[in-house]
Amino acid sequence: MCHDPICVVTDQDPALKVAVARVFGTSKHRFCMWHIMCKVGEKVGPILSKDEVIRRKLNGIVWNKSLDSKSFEESWSCIMEEYGLGDNGWFRYLFESRTYWASPYFHDEFMSGLTPLALEKHAMDVYTISEFYDVQVEICAACYSCQVVSLCDCDGHVSYGIKDGAQRAWYVELVLSDYTATCSCKMFERTGFLCRHIFCVFKDRGLESIPSRYVVSRWTKGACLKPIFHIDDTIVDQSSKVENVRIFTNLLWSDIYACVGLADGNIERLSQLRRVICEQRQLFLQEGSEDGSGVVAGGSKQSVINSFCGDVSQGSTVEVRDPIQAKNKGSGKRLKSTREKAASKCVKQSRKCHTCEEYGHNSRTCPLNG
Repeated sequence: MCHDPICVVTDQDPALKVAVARVFGTSKHRFCMWHIMCKVGEKVGPILSKDEVIRRKLNGIVWNKSLDSKSFEESWSCIMEEYGLGDNGWFRYLFESRTYWASPYFHDEFMSGLTPLALEKHAMDVYTISEFYDVQVEICAACYSCQVVSLCDCDGHVSYGIKDGAQRAWYVELVLSDYTATCSCKMFERTGFLCRHIFCVFKDRGLESIPSRYVVSRWTKGACLKPIFHIDDTIVDQSSKVENVRIFTNLLWSDIYACVGLADGNIERLSQLRRVICEQRQLFLQEGSEDGSGVVAGGSKQSVINSFCGDVSQGSTVEVRDPIQAKNKGSGKRLKSTREKAASKCVKQSRKCHTCEEYGHNSRTCPLNG
């Protein structure tokens, strides 16, 4: 390109930091925030690593592009003080090198291609990680490799001509009423949607999310939370109140870890905490608890079975018999062929007694020795 790149993104390797400054003297060097945030869990310790609240607070300032440098520094200091991380060497180093990775210090830099796309962000929120990678490739290709070369609008049916790099043009048909789209390329024929040409059309129409008709349930993060069975013609919706349950579960784990931390080293406190938890567990096992769908959310195995099948009485005596033995291949003695039997018979008849010189016996069984 005949000039240094505007920005160079690397991990926190010290050698790379020196090399970038030496080779690309005019480039803006930036640390990858994704690599940084992946390390947070191991740097905050085992208790805070399971605390979703601190993670949300950190994400709220790290990925917030509307903050200026002063607001970022104040918010960062509040979080460090709240969670006692001011003396943590890794977080202290991050703050000292904030000009290399924090968003407020890159507002004046042109970051075309590194800013998230609306369709890409929606795909990240909806799809599983493996499926998102496939969708991401097509979305990026739609933005940087494809372009609309022709358009024909007729009563809500729009025909697009899409040029894909140096390849010939592909044609996309779009119904504006419900955004039903079809494409003439082989990718669309094979997958039914994962096609860069249709993504190019959606981008051209200004869509910020993928139409729901193309989001197949089995590809999404919430696939296991969909209603998957019914009892007596009543659907049991496992996805109901999922978000509230997740929030309360995280808060509960946070409280438990906090109590264990406060009782650490004190046998009496640890015993008291364990006694309270055991008593509550026994209470749940005896009574169970209904989650509103008719399915027992906690309790014994028998209570769960009864919730589905009713009260099933068990017999007082259970008779267990030995299984019937079967004659299988390889069991017992091997059956000999006719040839083997004849050869064996010849060997037995060929024995000769050295006492009487007769066949059919040996010297030990010879009648003359009797």
